[in-house]
Amino acid sequence: MTKPGTAFEPIDSIDGFDPLAADSEAASMTAVLEDASKRIVHNILKSYTGYFDIFSELIQNALDAVETRQRRERAGYQPKIWITVDIPSRMLRVVDNGVG
Repeated sequence: MTKPGTAFEPIDSIDGFDPLAADSEAASMTAVLEDASKRIVHNILKSYTGYFDIFSELIQNALDAVETRQRRERAGYQPKIWITVDIPSRMLRVVDNGVG
């Protein structure tokens, strides 16, 4: 006996998600998109493996923002990044005057 879908036996029907279906499957589409979003966020969080990766990411984002604004405005713009580490409150704040 051969498996369905092999070169020897065609598939009669395909079960699964139909993105072109009517509104009755809108809830199903929402669930699919939510699951995809959760997987993306989970993968991003898993990519941070060291204690300082998140700090590096915050600072890099600020650097990117001020560089982008400097390329746009050129003259007269003074790039600034403020980094505040509050150990007793267990808080880190990175603020820049870049593109936002």
